[in-house]
Amino acid sequence: MADRRRRIVHVVEPFATGPLYAIGKICCALSGSFEFAVVHGVRRDVPAQPGDLFPSGVRFVPWRAQREISLWGDSQALLELRRLLAKLKPDVVHAHSSKAGALVRLAALSMPLDVVYSPHSYGFLQKDAGGVRRALYFAAEAALGRIPHLTVACGNDEYAQALRVARRVKLVPNMIDLADFEDPKPISRSAEHLVVAMCGEIRPQKNFPLFCEIARLCTADRMRFVWLGGGRLPDHVALPDNLTVSGWLSRRGLLRELRKAHAFCQTSLWEGLPISVLEAMATGLPVLAYPAIGNGELVVEGENGYLCRDAGEFAKRLRELAADEPRRVALGHASRRSVERHYDARMLAPLWESIYTGRARDPEIP
Repeated sequence: MADRRRRIVHVVEPFATGPLYAIGKICCALSGSFEFAVVHGVRRDVPAQPGDLFPSGVRFVPWRAQREISLWGDSQALLELRRLLAKLKPDVVHAHSSKAGALVRLAALSMPLDVVYSPHSYGFLQKDAGGVRRALYFAAEAALGRIPHLTVACGNDEYAQALRVARRVKLVPNMIDLADFEDPKPISRSAEHLVVAMCGEIRPQKNFPLFCEIARLCTADRMRFVWLGGGRLPDHVALPDNLTVSGWLSRRGLLRELRKAHAFCQTSLWEGLPISVLEAMATGLPVLAYPAIGNGELVVEGENGYLCRDAGEFAKRLRELAADEPRRVALGHASRRSVERHYDARMLAPLWESIYTGRARDPEIP
């Protein structure tokens, strides 16, 4: 009888946006080599849409975990997680984001688990949290970092942060399946309006107010702004007339809307390595980004886009791109080439295979 394939169980609380995409790409790239199951939380305000992201055969298991920190709620989530993992009998448990990373590592204290942890941007980097709260998040990560596991950072900036709090760290960048982008956007065509896109959930991290301010500064220009995603609009922010919020889109719908854009504005205040930017680059778009952790390593100043520190700088660069189509095209082509060279799933998937089979074991960091 042939040996069974190793079983990898992904555990994630926010089963949406970046973590959802990252898990889906891993499962697709390695579906012939491993069995996959996904234990996931459910948020009422964020629809999970795994259908067009995962290969057939992946098992999805709902998990009653919550985003907020709660002694009672997290204790119940931990007990349920232990029961689920005991039933699933994984060879490797891969935790994604802070909440799942904490609970999986706590479960490993009393269960024989081989744990991999992907932070997807550490909680102690949150700009909307106070200094005391960030210090507590850092202390928690440092304490959990002593529990045997492998932390896998999704970008160079996150790798540098991981070295501060974890004993064993490896870098595997977020990856893009270029098969989804085989026909990149015909960015050389002219347009009546410059279409400027941003992608993500409307929450403090993504800095929706800055995107609105950029649009407001460009109301006299021939530009249209579109936020690809959903979420609660901030009460204190008025929507400019030249800005549209699409609401939650299917994967296919998102890529279709990206192809209509001419430039991408990344306004996030902190990131791991933003998949939304990688998708924009794979589509062939120039990227204007706020110089936050995770954003800066994707944007090479003057080569595939620009780093902009405030709404005025974003507006200035957008006007330049609107007036100079050849420059816009050149930046977009450079974005595409960068993804092809550094973030192609066909190149990075073998790194995940080596991790899941135990062949990638870095020495511990004192």
